[in-house]
Amino acid sequence: MTRQLEKRLVNDYLKEFYFDKHFQCRAWIGPVPPGEDEKLYQVTTRWADTIIFEPNLITIIEFKMEPQPTAIGQLDLYAQLFGKTLRFQQYWGIPVKRVLVTTRVDVHVQELCDQHDIEFRVFHPDWVTYWEKRRFKL
Repeated sequence: MTRQLEKRLVNDYLKEFYFDKHFQCRAWIGPVPPGEDEKLYQVTTRWADTIIFEPNLITIIEFKMEPQPTAIGQLDLYAQLFGKTLRFQQYWGIPVKRVLVTTRVDVHVQELCDQHDIEFRVFHPDWVTYWEKRRFKL
């Protein structure tokens, strides 16, 4: 259920802020081992929620319904793996920006993002209030 809500958050966010940009949702990243069938390897690889492709900037975005410190490690890993993903080789020389999008502020996660040079953004569409009321039994 949370995955579906997260997907809705992704779609709403992209529609509002990146509707005119080239992006890929749920993009797998990382090297494919030599001799392995690429389709078989995709099952065990990493998946970035969204990658935005601009002429002078690549933005990797991780979405979380609730702020989680694990997202910081994910974004660090995704930035490393992006530079090893052969299908993105044409973008390897472009700077990579990492962004965590979540539905509310968590000061501790935000501080950790700052330490890792990750932008922390809060996106709270109207339907999230209803979800929070049910989630936290308010």
